[in-house]
Amino acid sequence: MLIDFFTFFTIYLISGVMIVVVFAKTSKSTQLEVQIFLLALLFKATCTFYYYVFTTTNPADALGYYQYAARVEFLPSIGLLFQTSTGFVNNVAALFFPLVSSFTNQYLMLYIPFSLLGFIGSLLFYRAMRAVAPFKRKRDLFLVCFFLPNMVFWTSNLGKDSLMFLGIAMVLYGFLAKVKTPRNIVFIGLGGLLVYAVRPHTFLFMTFGFLLGMAFERRKMSPRLVIGFVLAAAALMFTFQRTMTFAGVTVEDDEEHSSSVGSYYEAGISRVETSSQDLKAVGGGAAMGGSHKFSILYSPYYLAMFLGSPFLWQARKPIHVFSALETLIYQIMILYICIHWRAVVRIRFIPFKYSWITYLILSSIIEGAAQTNFGLIIRQRCMVLPVVFLFFLGVRYYLSVNNTRKPQLVVGKPPTSKPLYAAKTKA
Repeated sequence: MLIDFFTFFTIYLISGVMIVVVFAKTSKSTQLEVQIFLLALLFKATCTFYYYVFTTTNPADALGYYQYAARVEFLPSIGLLFQTSTGFVNNVAALFFPLVSSFTNQYLMLYIPFSLLGFIGSLLFYRAMRAVAPFKRKRDLFLVCFFLPNMVFWTSNLGKDSLMFLGIAMVLYGFLAKVKTPRNIVFIGLGGLLVYAVRPHTFLFMTFGFLLGMAFERRKMSPRLVIGFVLAAAALMFTFQRTMTFAGVTVEDDEEHSSSVGSYYEAGISRVETSSQDLKAVGGGAAMGGSHKFSILYSPYYLAMFLGSPFLWQARKPIHVFSALETLIYQIMILYICIHWRAVVRIRFIPFKYSWITYLILSSIIEGAAQTNFGLIIRQRCMVLPVVFLFFLGVRYYLSVNNTRKPQLVVGKPPTSKPLYAAKTKA
């Protein structure tokens, strides 16, 4: 184990440093930023190794990806990468397997390429956030991009989450980059394809979100527009099942126990109905207890539970307490955004902001209705948290800029502006 530990960190850090050097040169990063990148790389490597140790004693889909790659040994055909969900991740693992086949602990070393792809996603996400909120003091940027434990931990795995986060970061970077070039379209296209390949239903949520959100982009907010948005969202919720069936999108995921997105949704609702009994058997916490069928009236509940759970009073295990404390940060961010909702409306430097908001709400409601396990909720939430961070940083930057532009009186000096009612003088 000790030899594996040193081998892993040596290969990981050497590869990661090369990525940081290339990124720093292309993005013209400062010395402080490079130091933070290297610290984030070390944190990422530590989380990756811990994830590996965790999977050696607990069931995980990462082991299945490794076993498939070890059995195949190399990717027989590049055409296999056109599969989706588990099939796609299996073949990506087989694509990387020749790079680690010479090591003793191939399973551990196969984590490196997946985790580094997640790290590249963090770098792209930071660059996108820096374009939106160019703070002079980048403390908040560094925190949300590199040092939130659950975000880093789950995007370090050998599996879907690292690839998914990279895809979402590429899409965000393509939309939010300051300089609009054809390269941005490439990032958006490749990122969208990666999201579709890993989790087709998330890509569908993103597409629906953009289609609905684009109606708001060039129109002023009004009660009529808000009512229209609510009715459109309700219509989408009611037609969701048939839309998924018509699209023919498949999800072959053992973890989600479904053969299609529609059945994934229905299976999730079934888990909601029996969550209390199941959780009594396993002794875990419930993301949403009780027995009720899905209804549009429960949408605020699903939204709150998906974005805000586990709450401190729901924690039943030490790991739940740790997750609840970190989730408290997300709750504060969301509350901050809601309090300053006028700033969200006035912000003009976030392209397609209403599309991102629609994607966030739609994904959270559907996933919140389908998930009853804290672990699954935390993993799935990592795919929408970048949007929360985007608006949190955007609102903070907007308020900071507008507050500093207000005229301030210097103590001891009279105001230089003219009086409001000046005395009239005869010519």
